[in-house]
Amino acid sequence: MRSLRAAANEHLRLTAPLTVRSVAGELAVPVTSTRDLLGRLDQQVETRSSGSLLPASVKGSATFEFTSDGFWSFSGHVHENSFIGHKYVFAAGPHFSDADGNGFVVSHEGSVTDSRDSDFDKSGWDPRISANWDQLKGASVSFKLEVDIAPGDVIKGLLGAIAFAGVMLLVVLPLFASAGVKKIEIGDGTHSYSRE
Repeated sequence: MRSLRAAANEHLRLTAPLTVRSVAGELAVPVTSTRDLLGRLDQQVETRSSGSLLPASVKGSATFEFTSDGFWSFSGHVHENSFIGHKYVFAAGPHFSDADGNGFVVSHEGSVTDSRDSDFDKSGWDPRISANWDQLKGASVSFKLEVDIAPGDVIKGLLGAIAFAGVMLLVVLPLFASAGVKKIEIGDGTHSYSRE
């Protein structure tokens, strides 16, 4: 078994004398046993990223990280690319199941409406991760970003688009009229402006 001194010298830059208390303080964990501290120093970390996911007009990406001592973190960013807001659920789960056939999935629910951007960062601990580390450390992780449109957001988006079109008409039509244009078609050809 490796000594705490060897592990601390490899992973930490201690300026104080090497004691169990100084190692625990550097790791920001309570003072426990030498064995627990060694486990924290020698833990393995696995990180998986989703890449860009693009359901509807929403774009998102996330990272799922888990360690050999059972800790996990799930963080990401979601962006709305249109006038219509969305509620979303972003989930990640490693491809593994424990002895009872249970998987491990972590998720975050949020919305992108007026702010157009949503960041999240969650973390936790699950004993199944450390108990099944040999299976998990090489496992791939699936990511899923699901979106749902709320009726109020559709109405709000449509009103915003109509207001934008109205402003454009007020700005563009006088420009064409002053240039001597007799008729201009807007949109699908059903609206026209005539100057006599």
